[in-house]
Amino acid sequence: FMGAWVVQGQRSNMQALPQYQGSMGQFFQTGTRNVWNISGNPSSGYMLTTDQGVSTKLNIHKVAGNTAFILYQHPISKTMAKEAIVMELQNGGASFSGLERITIIKPETKEERAKVTYQLVGQRQ
Repeated sequence: FMGAWVVQGQRSNMQALPQYQGSMGQFFQTGTRNVWNISGNPSSGYMLTTDQGVSTKLNIHKVAGNTAFILYQHPISKTMAKEAIVMELQNGGASFSGLERITIIKPETKEERAKVTYQLVGQRQ
């Protein structure tokens, strides 16, 4: 799971409070393409950096065989994005398929403004 990945996402679901439906649709594109770099180790922890400027600590929730369950969060404007990713390695670790669930929360009120799901595919860079 470590290293650089070219990751493509296809939005498969989006639910938002009515007042945020339009802005969430603009913010979370139907299709995405990013470069992720996963680094670290068990003693110092793990990090995810992206070509979009995200740099955040990862919580490796569970690894079972070729599947990892990863949790992290980062600020987006005046909200917080809580993300859960499932990555399943394929082709001897050269690629993965997976799922990303993003929940947008207003931290002060704990209001869930939106939930967005992407189907993911990734190739080692």
